[in-house]
Amino acid sequence: MDILDLVLQGRRTRPLNFGAISPVSPFGLLVVEAFDRGMPVSDWIGFYRYPDPRVIAALDDIWRKEVWPAFTAHFGIA
Repeated sequence: MDILDLVLQGRRTRPLNFGAISPVSPFGLLVVEAFDRGMPVSDWIGFYRYPDPRVIAALDDIWRKEVWPAFTAHFGIA
């Protein structure tokens, strides 16, 4: 059992509203660490620290289409 399982244990039957989570917020970085298999957390932080609008748009797209859906599907909170 990982840390996210512990955090969300027992919440699978209740809807959760996370609001707008940034991939580089503390919680977002936990999600990235657990569910992004293509890039380490340090790269996410680095790319957001020195933003190129095209790179940020690509990362936001990966977050919306791959990382966040993998997180919500894993915990059944979609």
